[in-house]
Amino acid sequence: MKKNTKSNRSAQNKLSRKNVAVIAVITYFLFLVVGSALIFFLPFFLNRDALLESAHARGRDTLTRYINVNESGISAEYYLFTDDAAMVTTDSAWVLPGEADSLRAMVPEILDKGSAYFIKVLKGTENSRLVTIAGRKVAADSGRIFVSILVSSMYDTLIILVSFVSVLTLLFLISIFLILFIMKQHDDFIKLQRDLVSNVSHELKTPITSIRAMAEMLYDGMYRNETERKRYAQTILHECYRLNNLVMEMLNLSKLQSNREKFEKEKCYADGIFNPVIDRYMMMCQDLGIDMDVSGLALDAIPPLHTDPEQIVRVMTIILDNAMKFAGKGGHIWVTQDPGNDHVTFCIRDDGPGISKKNINKIFDRFYKADVTRNSQGSGLGLAIANEIIHGLNEKIWVESIEGEGSSFFFTVSYN
Repeated sequence: MKKNTKSNRSAQNKLSRKNVAVIAVITYFLFLVVGSALIFFLPFFLNRDALLESAHARGRDTLTRYINVNESGISAEYYLFTDDAAMVTTDSAWVLPGEADSLRAMVPEILDKGSAYFIKVLKGTENSRLVTIAGRKVAADSGRIFVSILVSSMYDTLIILVSFVSVLTLLFLISIFLILFIMKQHDDFIKLQRDLVSNVSHELKTPITSIRAMAEMLYDGMYRNETERKRYAQTILHECYRLNNLVMEMLNLSKLQSNREKFEKEKCYADGIFNPVIDRYMMMCQDLGIDMDVSGLALDAIPPLHTDPEQIVRVMTIILDNAMKFAGKGGHIWVTQDPGNDHVTFCIRDDGPGISKKNINKIFDRFYKADVTRNSQGSGLGLAIANEIIHGLNEKIWVESIEGEGSSFFFTVSYN
């Protein structure tokens, strides 16, 4: 059933991404077509009258100045033909012979309609060009009708069009990337929510089951003597404390992650705040058969610190507690310091099982347990809390580990 549910969710996610991709592509081509059409055609319609008037004015000016027929002059911008399509004159730039024939073929249409306005490909003997053509009839004093044709290159328009397509494509690719990134973030958030509910349920299930079982046995009188009754009651108390600790850790982590936890930094001394912690864990390690080496510490030599004493002690406690769990009986723990220019770096190393490369990036995640079989009593929230505290204090925390050889946790504390 779980596999089916997982496969259904995966299929839904793929379908959702496919729909987004289809919509994005359709939108892209819609903008591409509409935008290109506007860039390509709108200026022509807006400038139509002005271009036709310009063609007419050029024709009148040419006839007024009585320019002689120049059969050898072939222009790319201006032509004047008689009503029988004979070329009278050309002006300005050069044009290929084949293009002149193409323009001459327009004369009957312009004479018939009185004016013409085209977007046309002029085809020459060697190449072709996309141009705007404005044509207008011009009456001479002699009564003859001439056709004035103004040719304007569309090179600038094509440059704008290519730029538009390039920018639109770039924006489309960036948008697709952002959409996919947001969707992935959303999927990760949903997965995080599901994992959180699953992890909390798992953590609550064991103690609640134990409490229920012990309570039922006490209620039914299923104990043989007073010692056994007290043992059942003690188990209930132990599981209640465990539940209480879990709830408090979750509340603390929630406060830290929502920035509701206030950090009050002050001047303090390393030996004053860390010595009690070190002494307490030295005693605990002796009781558990763990060798704790603090020869690398010289707390009294560390300059005054600027931190929140209570919170930084919580970090040290969490990491030491974690090291004890994984070192185990007969294991070793080393606590060292490395003074820097503006901060001191503390390192707590153990010779436990270490962390695999694929899991080392998850070590500060909520409810993550590197080795459930050896750390079944932990909630998996401690290192997540330590990570949030360190970031709240604007310090750094990281881990280095070799699987099978142990782990080293580092965190910094700034000087005053």
